[in-house]
Amino acid sequence: MHPRVRANPVPSFRSYRPKTLNNFLVDSVQREKFATAEQLLLQLTSESIPIEPNPAYERAALAQIRWHGSQDLAGFLKWLALVPDNEKPSRVENGPLTKTREMLFRTGTPARNLHIIKEFSLACAAKGYGQLVWDDLVRLMSGFEYAENAIPFFLAFEAAVLRYYAKYHPGFVEETASRQRYRLIMLCCDNGWLEQAVHLVEDSTAHRIRKACDRLIDLLRAHNDSERIALVEGCLAQKRSAPIPAAQAALQSPEKLSPTQRIGNLFGRPTQTPQTAHATAPMPFYSTRAIIEGSKTLRPRNWIASQLRAIKRALSQRSLVFRRPPGSNLHSFMAHYDACKGYPRGLTVLRKRALSASDPCSYTWLCKEMFYLHESRKFAEVVNLFNANFRVEFLPPKPWAGVLGDRAAGHGDELRTASVVPARLQISPADAWVAWNALVRLTVQGPAPLPVLEAVHHSLVHFASKITDVQFRAFPTSYTAVFRSLIWAYGELREVDRAVAVANDISLIGKAHVTNAGLLDELAGVYARTGDVPAATRLLNGLEEAGARLATYGVMMDAYLHVGLVEEAAKLEPRMKQKCGYVPGVNWRMDATLKALHAAQELTDVPTLT
Repeated sequence: MHPRVRANPVPSFRSYRPKTLNNFLVDSVQREKFATAEQLLLQLTSESIPIEPNPAYERAALAQIRWHGSQDLAGFLKWLALVPDNEKPSRVENGPLTKTREMLFRTGTPARNLHIIKEFSLACAAKGYGQLVWDDLVRLMSGFEYAENAIPFFLAFEAAVLRYYAKYHPGFVEETASRQRYRLIMLCCDNGWLEQAVHLVEDSTAHRIRKACDRLIDLLRAHNDSERIALVEGCLAQKRSAPIPAAQAALQSPEKLSPTQRIGNLFGRPTQTPQTAHATAPMPFYSTRAIIEGSKTLRPRNWIASQLRAIKRALSQRSLVFRRPPGSNLHSFMAHYDACKGYPRGLTVLRKRALSASDPCSYTWLCKEMFYLHESRKFAEVVNLFNANFRVEFLPPKPWAGVLGDRAAGHGDELRTASVVPARLQISPADAWVAWNALVRLTVQGPAPLPVLEAVHHSLVHFASKITDVQFRAFPTSYTAVFRSLIWAYGELREVDRAVAVANDISLIGKAHVTNAGLLDELAGVYARTGDVPAATRLLNGLEEAGARLATYGVMMDAYLHVGLVEEAAKLEPRMKQKCGYVPGVNWRMDATLKALHAAQELTDVPTLT
């Protein structure tokens, strides 16, 4: 009888080097052998072998939540913890966790996965990816969560962000705390959570929240809440009297500042002395359209002059760039400059300097000027400026591109195209939406608009399907605004069925997103302009179930007024005030719409409904 042979025991992982084991784990995840990866991870954890962070582990985390029937939140967070932290919090797009953001926020029904989204967002904040999810998170929480639940979550999000900065960038904790608290108070103001906003001001230790408090006081004043106004003003007075460490540091001599403070902050803004701060200070937010239409009070002329000097200085140094002041707010400056009736040829001279400075300066100037002209409804001038300075490979095929070019050539200011770049520039897909939108708006002008519009529509869908989601939504509206213009154009041509098809196209090309609700607003406006009141009402009822928004009522009321249905527009006013809690003076677009409605009621003797 043969003696019993004892099997060799399974060798311990300690016989391998930790680096080799980490390579095994990463390789298993990359090859999507997640069961093997789970076993490896369990063994490594049990034997206390260190695991090196790797972006590939995001795949394993996604596998834990991909199917609704078998979602493993604990496993998801376990793998998510192995994704490396972000060393540069200002750079988050197209990096780790982007795919997870796309899956959770921009596919399916995000409201069903709210518990997973909250945990994912907190993990992002703790790893330096908070900016990656902030915009989507705000829209989702504002629409599907009560203030009692949303505010504690956002406070936890803020705490996670501050822990990250305290660990990696301790010199910017105070600035980040002020920025986060400012955003949170503004969020409460936008959603009407005034009581929670007051509590945030009381609990705030941040110093730079004055603008948010001013906004809150305006809203409280509209509600005649004098008690809370006094409370907010008292908190501001206490903060004003308290010493501000950041201001004290700015007044120190350069040799007393830390190296991080001397080179500037993480977002590329150098530390400024009081003598030079006014020249490069970022502009406050002003809606360009509101300035053009006269719905916002202009800044003083001396302020506009200081911005003009900053732009000239940037051009002389060839430092006018797209995402840093004064270049980032150049379109707002143009609106202020034209509105205050400055030197008529001033912008022409600046344009000539910008186009001869360098390619980045030229690109920044042209994109910002096209956006300003777009907001001014000068679509022909947008097309002329684009045709003169950019390559046009993506435009609709001939002869339609030529037809649109000919329509635009007969309009606009010739001085805008008198100066051109030495060599045509290549426009980024993220910025090309302005040109597309102008083309769509031009199609309804001139003879035989429908064939031209169909050609533009086909080319746009083909172009949009090939660009990334980041390029598609580089700005809050971007290409969504172009598809809205398509719906508007088909509505102007009384092609309602094709307008409905456009609303579906954006989903068919894989660009479904919460911001696409604006397409349904425009579609409701098309129904209203064509006099189909029952269809417009049905669509409005559906939009209200998803969450009432002022924009929906504004579009429909404008459309009814456009075709003379004053009574139908008047019926929406009390409904809007009940559903949205409208406060006069907060939304300038709605203020203008109601002003036009009341003027029309006086002319037609339609009674005001309350």
